[in-house]
Amino acid sequence: MRGRTFHITAGVVFLVAGLFHIIRAVMSWTLTIQSFTFPVWFSYALGLFVLWLSYESFRTRKRKGHDN
Repeated sequence: MRGRTFHITAGVVFLVAGLFHIIRAVMSWTLTIQSFTFPVWFSYALGLFVLWLSYESFRTRKRKGHDN
């Protein structure tokens, strides 16, 4: 996979995951894995972090030297 394609793919995946976490937090959906229920604040924090990863992925794609 070429560098540009990788950064676009990673950016889109992170964007979708980040939006899911923010929507989950705003809608107060319950997230339970086995017997552990994740608090809503966790999705706010994780959502913002993953959206930042998406931003960085798209920004890195635009840097010089990553056009291959």
